[in-house]
This record gives sequence, structure tokens and C-alpha cells, in this order.
Amino acid sequence: MNRPLSLASLFLPSIRLRISFLILVVVATALIGTSFVCYKIFSRTHQSDFDAFLYNLAIDASLPLHIESLKKGSALAESDYLPRKHRLFAVEKTYARIIDEDGSLIAHSNGLNPDVIFPSSAAERALALEKGASYQTVRRFPPENTPYRLLTYRLSRTPRPYYLQMAAPLTLIEEEKRDFLVLLFILIPVSLLVSGGLGYWATHRALRPVSNMIAKTQGIEVSNLKTRIEVEESDAEIRDLGKTLNQLLDQVENALTAQERFIADASHQLKTPLAIIRGQLELLQARQDHPTDVKDALQDTSQEVSQLIGLVQNLLMLARVDAGLGMIDFHKLRLDELLSEASGRLKFVARRKGVRISTDLKPFTHQALDAIDFEYRGDPDLIRCLLENLMENAIKYSPDNGAVTVRLIESRDDYRIEVSDSGKGMTETEVSNIFGRFWRDPKKSTTVPGFGLGLAIVKKIAEVHSGSLFVESRLGIGSTFQVTLRKTATAKDFV
Repeated sequence: MNRPLSLASLFLPSIRLRISFLILVVVATALIGTSFVCYKIFSRTHQSDFDAFLYNLAIDASLPLHIESLKKGSALAESDYLPRKHRLFAVEKTYARIIDEDGSLIAHSNGLNPDVIFPSSAAERALALEKGASYQTVRRFPPENTPYRLLTYRLSRTPRPYYLQMAAPLTLIEEEKRDFLVLLFILIPVSLLVSGGLGYWATHRALRPVSNMIAKTQGIEVSNLKTRIEVEESDAEIRDLGKTLNQLLDQVENALTAQERFIADASHQLKTPLAIIRGQLELLQARQDHPTDVKDALQDTSQEVSQLIGLVQNLLMLARVDAGLGMIDFHKLRLDELLSEASGRLKFVARRKGVRISTDLKPFTHQALDAIDFEYRGDPDLIRCLLENLMENAIKYSPDNGAVTVRLIESRDDYRIEVSDSGKGMTETEVSNIFGRFWRDPKKSTTVPGFGLGLAIVKKIAEVHSGSLFVESRLGIGSTFQVTLRKTATAKDFV
């Protein structure tokens, strides 16, 4: 089932663009977050410095003041509350007034309308009385309707609580904050542009080996399967990807080579019995008046058809095993029961040659054999085919009146199936070739029937059950085929 496309896939189809966009988002988030924090620190620092300035100004301004000499509603000259050393910084717009503990006006700056209301709550006066000073920001101060910072300072040299309120404009701070914001609004887009470009360049550089691999892989066809990807000494992940693709190409090449060889061998094997059957049918048409010839031709045709059926069955079994786990049914079975069934099916074949089949069951524990179940998890049809092919092969290559021994040995972790014959044994060359498909010893192909598929099927069945197949052969003594099956092998081991 096709997966729905995400928004990123629709608008950014290239992984290079997606990675660059992700880098841009991360950088933008980091820049905006950092800028916000820097702006807050900048604002607080300047505000703190300005408050310290106001506090020092209030201290200096309170020194020459004599509350007792002031009449209620008196006007203060700038020289009375603004010492010369502070005038340049204040830019002549600093206002002051003195109030009592009830908030009543005692004196005010010369030029300041007495009706202008300074924010003066009882809470602010209580805070100033407790801590010596309190601060508040007035966004629209009446004289100029601009932001002002208002300090309420407790005059310490008076017996009664009197407060000096000083309002200084925040013009410089606001301008500096605006300049800082303008700088951020310039730097952030430029930084994002630079980061996006660098991210795209770095992503393009990092993915360039992948692009080369894609271009190289797209040029590989059936006609040039031997071509491989050049693995650069770059990052470990890219190098592993190149090696994995080369391994995959090796498997594809081997699979196609095996398929071509299989088709050629199967065609050759099928051609011979079909040609014999056609010849026998032509003979039947030509000699219909000779009953003896007709009978012999029918017998030969029946024999060839039987061999052809056996060949087709082997090919179907091999195709099923090659298809993988989708065609294999794993569930619990008993190896001793399958061994007994295989021996029963082949006893007539063995009897025609006078071959004796003996079985030996060796459980891991010392319980009685009737209490041992030899339980295993696998495909019953395939395991039965494995046993029958091994036993049939041993019967074929054993001499008349010979012996075949089958042993089922259990250990802690696995089962071992050993099938031994009493034949002439094999050379090292024969041992190295016997598991190839359609391979037969030229010296024995005319005397021993078969198609050269049985052992190839056995090996493949052992492999799909996560097992192994081993052969030991000695000239003049015979051969022993050993299959090892792990007890813990399940279907999930082969995915």
C-alpha cells in the first residue's frame, strides 16, 4: 500500500532541501530565542543602570533641600534638585516634587504645572518607606506624553516621612532599545540567509557520494551486472551504504547467473525425456500391428513419464524453497515421526536392492524413548523431503545388500541428523560439487538414476531452517551426510 505524501515531501521533494530547511529552522529558532534573551538582558541592564542613576540623583538632590523652609506649593528651581554633574545626562527634562506621607504636594519643579498628577499610591510610599525607594514606569507622562521613569525616594533627614519624587525621561533607553531591535532585525535575516546557504552547501557536499552512487546504479543493467560502485573513503555511513549496494549487486548477479544456469540445466534435463516420449509415440504410430513393440514402447514411455514427474516435483520443491519464508509454514513437529514416515516410504526401494535401513535415536536425556518427543519447529513437508532425499541418495549409492544407517541425535541446543551409506565414497572434487544443482558424477550418471537435484534441495532446506549441511566421505568406506538444526530456530530468524 502506498504511503501518503507528507507536506515536506510535497513542497521539498529533495532530501537535500529538506535537510537544509531543517537546519534553517533550527538556526532560526536558536537565533530568535537567543535574540529574545539578549534583548531582555539588554533592557534589564539598562533599566537597572538608569534606576541607579535616578537613585544617586535623588540622594544628591536631597542634600541641599530644607523641607522646613519650603512653603506648601513652592516652586523648585532646577539648581535646587538637579546638581550640575547630572544636568547633561538628564537633558533638562527631569522633574521633581516633594510630597508628604499623605501624598499632599509640598513643592514641585519650576515650570511643572502643579495640576500634573504624579502616580503616587500609598503602596509605593509604603515601599519607599520600607526600602528607601520605589520605582515605576509611566508610559505617557503628561508634560510630553512620553515614557518616564518615576522614583519615589524617602527623605531621611526629616522627622516626618517626606518623599522626593523624580521623573526622568526614558528617551535614551527607548532609543537604544529601538536601535538594538533594528540591529537584530538586520542580523537575523542575514544570519539565516548565510546559514541556509552554508547548510545547503554542506548538505550537497555530504550527499554528493550518494548522488554519485545513484548515477552509477542507474547505469547498471542486466548486460553490465559486473559493474560495481566505487566506495570512497568518506564517512562511515556512506562507505557502509556503498558496500551494502555492492553486496546487493553481487547477490543480484549471482541470482541471475543461477537462474540462467537453472533454466539451461532444466531445459536440458526436460529435453531428454520428452524426446524419448516423442520417439516412443512415433514408434507406436509406425508399429501399431506389432503388439510386443507397442507394449515395450508403452512401458518405456511410462518410465520416462515417471522420471519426468519426479523431475518436475523436484523443480517445484526447489522453487518453493527459493521463494523464501512466504512459502514456508513453520510450526511444531516431531523429527522421530517424520524419520519413521520417510523410512516407511523408502523401504520398498531399499528392499529391491537388498539394502538394510537401520535407525538410531539418541535423546539428550536418559528417559525412555517412548517418553521423548524430539520436538522441533519447522516445515513438516520440507523436513520430510530432506530426510527422504538423504536416505534415497544413500540407498542409490550403496551396493546391493548394503546398509544405510540413520541417526537422530539430540543435544542441548540442536538436533543432528546423520545418514551414512556403505558405498564407494567420494573424492574431494566430488564432495566440492555434489551440492550444485543438476550436478552428477559423469562416471556414475549412466548407472545411478537421478537428476542431480536431491542434495541441492537438502542444502537449501537446511539453510532456510537456519541449519547446516556437512558431508564426510572416505573412499572404499562410504559417505556420511550430517544436518544440524538449531532447536531455537523460528521463522523470525530468517527475516
